[in-house]
Amino acid sequence: MSQIQVDNIYNKEATGGPNFPLGANVTGVITATTFKGGAEITGGTITANTGSFTGNVSIGGTLTYEDVTNVDSVGVVTARDGIKTNVSPSITIRDGSTEKGYIGFNANDPFIGRKDGVGLSFQNNKIRPVDGDNGTPSTNTVDLGEPTYKFKDGYFAGNLYGNGSNLSGIEAAPTAQLVTSENLVAGDAVSVKTNGQIEKTTSNVTQINPLNGTSIWINGSQDGDETSVASDPENPTKLYAIYRHQNNQIYSKIATITGTSSYDDITWAHVSTNISPVTTNGHEAVSLCNIGGSAGTGKYLAVVGETTAYVRVINVNYGSNAAYPESGYATLNSGNDMRNWDVESFGTDRAVISYRSNYDGKFYVVGASISGNTVTLGTPVEFDTGTNLGDVNIRRMGDSSKFLTTWYKDTSDGLLCRMGNFDTSTNTVTIVGNELTIDSDTGTPVGSVNSLIYTKDNKWISTYKAVSQYLKGAVISYDSSGNTISKGTILQISGNQIAHQALVYDSDGDRTISMYEDRDSGGGGGALRAQALTVSGTTLSATSYTQINNEEDVFICKRSVVYSTYWGASFGLMEAGNSNDLYKLLLKSSTVTTNSGNFIGFVGGSFSASSTATVQVVGNINTNQSGLTAGSKYYLQKDGSLNIVESNPSVYAGRALSATSLLIKG
Repeated sequence: MSQIQVDNIYNKEATGGPNFPLGANVTGVITATTFKGGAEITGGTITANTGSFTGNVSIGGTLTYEDVTNVDSVGVVTARDGIKTNVSPSITIRDGSTEKGYIGFNANDPFIGRKDGVGLSFQNNKIRPVDGDNGTPSTNTVDLGEPTYKFKDGYFAGNLYGNGSNLSGIEAAPTAQLVTSENLVAGDAVSVKTNGQIEKTTSNVTQINPLNGTSIWINGSQDGDETSVASDPENPTKLYAIYRHQNNQIYSKIATITGTSSYDDITWAHVSTNISPVTTNGHEAVSLCNIGGSAGTGKYLAVVGETTAYVRVINVNYGSNAAYPESGYATLNSGNDMRNWDVESFGTDRAVISYRSNYDGKFYVVGASISGNTVTLGTPVEFDTGTNLGDVNIRRMGDSSKFLTTWYKDTSDGLLCRMGNFDTSTNTVTIVGNELTIDSDTGTPVGSVNSLIYTKDNKWISTYKAVSQYLKGAVISYDSSGNTISKGTILQISGNQIAHQALVYDSDGDRTISMYEDRDSGGGGGALRAQALTVSGTTLSATSYTQINNEEDVFICKRSVVYSTYWGASFGLMEAGNSNDLYKLLLKSSTVTTNSGNFIGFVGGSFSASSTATVQVVGNINTNQSGLTAGSKYYLQKDGSLNIVESNPSVYAGRALSATSLLIKG
């Protein structure tokens, strides 16, 4: 038969299905509730609602399934040739039902990312930050053409070079990150506090009222009625002085200063070499200034003489307490009769001399150029003509080429002053602006004894013995816009008659100390007194006086006292007493406290208080300075400024590389 048509087929016992020992070939559809046993299904299509396999399932061709939500595997799912998807993001990584991240493609760029975060894509051999959810550019990124790629909390460099040349925001030189205690601006020197914060290096000045000063006799030294003292910027603990001895020769002393607590901190070593080229003159005046030197040695220019004035170089060895007057001296005023003079330093190997010629009665100013130890004088310039009778002074205006001169002319014209300019390159002096009368009271001795000192801000103080014999003074101001000078109101300083007097400027306390011989005091008259003078605008004011000593016949000269910024005190020499002996002088007008000893470096930018500042320390270069001289060593001053002069405490700040940059040494 070719076919069987029945409704049901059972085994012969009618207890189950029939057996097909040789198999069964079916061309149509077999519908079954369950397939059991080890049957092998070859070809065709199996359609089922549910399938359960307890053993291995091996598929030789392609297993295709659609609309599958999950692949749930207890073990490991291995895809030997990879996993292919057609959606973006391609693969979602979950922790249970929580999405954690993605792996996929965006615009054919592979990426990995974190849910609600950032990710990385790989494009043209570059790493690019993307949005972690779908691989699209994030708001925290920049374009590929920009030099910097930013993640949420950091940066990638667009180009990375082995030498770091294309990197920015990285400090190549040594720095320290410290919290500020106050606002700071670029270029400020900073010091560290005990709490670890930084503050601007500065000083605090307390003025001493009344002035603290006294003098003490120097054993074995006589006749110092003409003295001149100069300091040495290269050797701040040393002073050099010349003075007229009772034998009419000019000797000198070298001072060593170790402190200011007592006069035992100051020692003067006598140098017996005669400073003057001649030995027979009475030596009307002496004047001295520093013109250079190095560590351990100083170079000075001295003007000495009587009717003939000599200008010569003196080299000083501080270690051996020796002075060496050089032979290459010059003769002032062509050897004609001289009476009064003064000399002012204009730096290394340069000076200007003012003098009164008794030969023709004129007042001159001349430049001096020194080559080695040879002095060359320029052409004298007449600053005033006719019958000049009294003392003369010259003081430079800070570090500029300008200077001010004062001179007593006669009983009719009184005390005069005038500005000048010195061209150091040509050794030429020129007159600047107008002649000014300081005091025109007629009679004797309006200004026959006078002193001059430069303070600051283009201002000088001139003091003089008036017709009343009292000490008076006034402020002289220079106006650069019109090259003119003017004077303030005249102030009477002393309440008694005076004789000799001197001025010294306390740059720390911004006060000028006036010292004078008070003829109405002392054992027999003539004790030394001192008062502090202050300037407000063009107004001069004075404190009450301090009695320095009670010796008779004090002879203090206009150049006999200097102020040491290193020690914060004034030092000098003077003649006093019936024996005409020398006395050493120490006077303090202010006390300076500073944090410069805790200096650590400079800031290269501006920082507000309580912020973290970047401090440039030793080995770094600060480019926020001004007015520096390339190659020069600079020391930190007590107020935080820079100067070639060593301060106390001594802090070597660095060496200038240009006018604006300093290599920090510390």
